[in-house]
Amino acid sequence: MFTPKSWRYTVVLPHTNFLNHTIPNPVQENLLDGVFCLTVALKPGIIIIMNTLLQIFTNWGYITDSQLKELVEYFPHTKVVIQWGRMKRERLPAWEAIERMEKVEAEDIDYVRSVFFTSQDMDKLREVFHIVH
Repeated sequence: MFTPKSWRYTVVLPHTNFLNHTIPNPVQENLLDGVFCLTVALKPGIIIIMNTLLQIFTNWGYITDSQLKELVEYFPHTKVVIQWGRMKRERLPAWEAIERMEKVEAEDIDYVRSVFFTSQDMDKLREVFHIVH
């Protein structure tokens, strides 16, 4: 079936169905190669997280502190990269990334320079959401 792609937004056809589901076991968590699985969300929550994803796309995959907290709420298993000041980069699930950043900064080992998605994950998300770059 042909789905038209538009510049800067996604065309949603009238017969499109959006399904929410919970992930009953970790095996099913690997949908979309572990990038995004929508766990449980109400309609206002979907609008909030979609706006957050749009802001992340606008910032070329860089994630702010408040955006990371929203990602943990809706997409806890999303992998993000933490760029430290002196240590090597780490790629962790979003829920684990928050705990790791708090632990490292509390122990005064290092500081967080930035948090972002990998380019491969951004490409997968663009493909899923039909975003033309």
